[in-house]
This record gives sequence, structure tokens and C-alpha cells, in this order.
Amino acid sequence: PETEPIPEPEPIPEPEPEPEPEPEPIPEPEPEPEIGQEVTAQDGYISGASGELIDLSSNTIIEEFITGPYGKVRLNTPIIRLPELFKIKILPGGVDISTGETTTNTLLNISSLNDRLLNNKSLSISPVTNIKANIIESKLNDGEILNEQLLTNVKNITSIALNLPIEELDSDYISENNIETTKVVNKLEMIANTLDKNINKTENVINKSNIFESISNAIKANITTTTTTPFDLSGSNIDLIVSDIKTVNSIDISANVQENVKTFINKVSEKLDNITGTFDELLRESVKMVVAAKEIFVDSSSNTPPDFNQSPQQINSDIENIIS
Repeated sequence: PETEPIPEPEPIPEPEPEPEPEPEPIPEPEPEPEIGQEVTAQDGYISGASGELIDLSSNTIIEEFITGPYGKVRLNTPIIRLPELFKIKILPGGVDISTGETTTNTLLNISSLNDRLLNNKSLSISPVTNIKANIIESKLNDGEILNEQLLTNVKNITSIALNLPIEELDSDYISENNIETTKVVNKLEMIANTLDKNINKTENVINKSNIFESISNAIKANITTTTTTPFDLSGSNIDLIVSDIKTVNSIDISANVQENVKTFINKVSEKLDNITGTFDELLRESVKMVVAAKEIFVDSSSNTPPDFNQSPQQINSDIENIIS
């Protein structure tokens, strides 16, 4: 019989390949920390002042703070969570570290989220920003709409009026050694002090914040975005400021006081303009001059204040002696 064929052996199956290991997941990057806006209260650096961050869409205080030893504080509110338009208010009661005196007027600045995202510098709150904020608030009272365009327009007006570059309005003029802004700040402070001491000689009928509002009103009435000439913080413009103080506060200021105040402010302004030297020398000398100009009107055992109710002809030589 025929032999049966030997069957072919079954092929051994190839082993299945080991599965590829799953790739390690790429870790999610750590989120960037949300940093708060730094603000600087300055008329000289102002330490220990109470401040407020206000959402202008609702006029709601969303944060309160106290300024540090050099007028600075970093807000708890992250920059990216600031309101679209907001106001920083520095209240009276801090200490100007350049003079050791307690501040008596409110300082303001109005800015926007967009502006802060584009500018990572500290936001100054100073007499210069007071002018800007007061003009914005006055325009809002006139019925204008609060938006970025209004903020831009008023920045332009303030820049033209005070003869300062737009980018310097909100900057820390001391740390940046800005000579022109320092002179403007000290002129504004000297004007406010002089008017305050002479209008309030017998009773407190206005405060320095009222005076800053009137300076701002005079600028607003005379400077537009197309004006080419700055607003001189002396001369006949002092008459415009005094006239606004009288109208807004319904008070009377004698012609003699008005004329003598103007003469005094003109002469101190001229001396401030003529200070020379390094920035530190200018800062020191201008602050000293502003303090001296204020103390002239303080009655004490060692000082008899000039009587600005006298006729300008009588007192003009006294003013010359005081200023020299």
C-alpha cells in the first residue's frame, strides 16, 4: 500500500510585537502670575496715604490701599482685571517725605485698562494728573461720554497746557529725573498754597482741591486739542483762575488780594524757572522755595505775614523783599 504523505508542520505564528509605550504627557505650563498695577502718590513722595481704586462705569470703590514709605503701592487687583476706565484717588493725610508735612489735598488720576496694558510703568498720582482728572470730570459734567477717546483728548489738552510730553503725564517724575515736570508740579503747588493762604485768611471757605479744580477749569476753557500755545501758570492766567474760584464757590475776593497774589505768584514762578543744576539740586531747591513761599503766610512769633489787602503800590516793595 502507498504510504500516506507526512503532513506539513503548522507554521509557527510570528509573535505579536510589543505595543509602543504611550508617550509621556507634556506638562501644562505654569500660568503667569497676575501682577497688580503699581501706583505712586507724589507731590514729593507721599507715604502712609489712604487711597482708592474706583471703577468709573459704576463709581464703585473696588480696592482700598495705603501707600508705602516712598509713596508706592502695588494694587491687589491684577492689571488684566482693572476696569476699562478707572480712577485712583489719594486722600489727604499722607506725609510728603520731602518736607515732612501732612498733605491736605486730594490727588487724582484717571486711566484705562488699555493704557495700563500698553504701559508697564508705575502710574503716578500727582498735581499734574490732578489737572487731567479734573478736566475729564468737568467734561463728564458737561455731558460728554466717558470713553478712551475722551481720555486721549484730555491727555492732549493737559500735555499742551502744561508743555509736557504726553508720555510724561503719568510717569514718576522723581525717579525719572524729569526736570520740566518737577517745575510744573512745584508751580502748581505754590499757586494752590498762595491762593489757599490768602483766600482763607479769616475763614476756611475753600480748600486746595477747589483751587486745583479752578486751575483745571481755566485750562479747559482756554486749551483745546488744536491749541499750540501752553497755558502760562502766571500773569493774566492767574486772574482767570481767581475768577473761576469766585464764580464756582460764590465768594468775593478783593481786587487788592487778587493783584497782590498774582504779583507774588509771578515772581516765585520766575525764580522756579531760573533754578539750575543737577536734577537733585533742582528738586531740593524748588521744594525749599515752595515751602518758604507757603510759610511766608503763616502767622507766628517769628513771622508777620504780608497783608495782601493793601494796595499793590503799598506792598509791592514788600513782595520784592520777600522774594529776594
